[in-house]
Amino acid sequence: MSLAKILRILKYGIAAPVLDVIIRNSTLLDGRMGVPPEPINFAGGGNFREIGEQQVDLLVSRARLSAEDRVMDVGCGIGRLALPLARRFPSLDYSGFDIVRYGVSWTRKTLREKPNFKLTHVDIRNSFYNPFGRVPAEQFVFPQTSDSLDLVFATSVFTHLTEASARNYLKEIGRCLSQGGRVYLTAFIVDDQAHSRAAFKFSNRIGLAYVASRSEPEMAVGYDIVGLQRMAHDAGLSICEIFRGSWRGDIVAHDFQDAILLSRS
Repeated sequence: MSLAKILRILKYGIAAPVLDVIIRNSTLLDGRMGVPPEPINFAGGGNFREIGEQQVDLLVSRARLSAEDRVMDVGCGIGRLALPLARRFPSLDYSGFDIVRYGVSWTRKTLREKPNFKLTHVDIRNSFYNPFGRVPAEQFVFPQTSDSLDLVFATSVFTHLTEASARNYLKEIGRCLSQGGRVYLTAFIVDDQAHSRAAFKFSNRIGLAYVASRSEPEMAVGYDIVGLQRMAHDAGLSICEIFRGSWRGDIVAHDFQDAILLSRS
């Protein structure tokens, strides 16, 4: 077992429950100006606030997000999207869920004056972020009624889901969306071009999924466009537009990951 994997298990499997108690019962990890302290921030690199605002800009320009939408944030993390959404659309009908309990607790606490922002912790098993989770991702039912959402977004979620889990998530998204509803998700779209500067080399295949590491498949997962189209079609969704990211190292883009806009057929 690699040192990096051991450290992740210690952080998300052992330290996470302790961090959750501290967040809920003290001010030690509250952070400043709506930004979590760096030791508990698992949203990825870069400026937390700036990247969150940029992601909201992309939701508005690409997915036509409006204040009247009913939205769900799949994998809401530690609030990098929820917080700028609350600032820009204070009355938004927002729900989000995540598998890292302390991330949900921190965001709830930070948005405690926004009761329309509803966040839920779900104990889904993921070898990367929640190794001791009880619910298999391929069996998870989203905490949302059918036909009740206008827009679902999932940032850096499908990049950690192998085929069975990705299929279930797309099926659940399709179930929750109203007719004509939109989906905006980020992914690694694998093509047949090998770029020497690419952040990941997806050299292993498991079903429709391409993985960067066979020993840790959920660390980084990619799909080719044919596989994505097949899974989307099976979930009652259609791909409308694709936005390339910079992860391949061959272009300058708004985002690191690729992004896909879909709609319910």
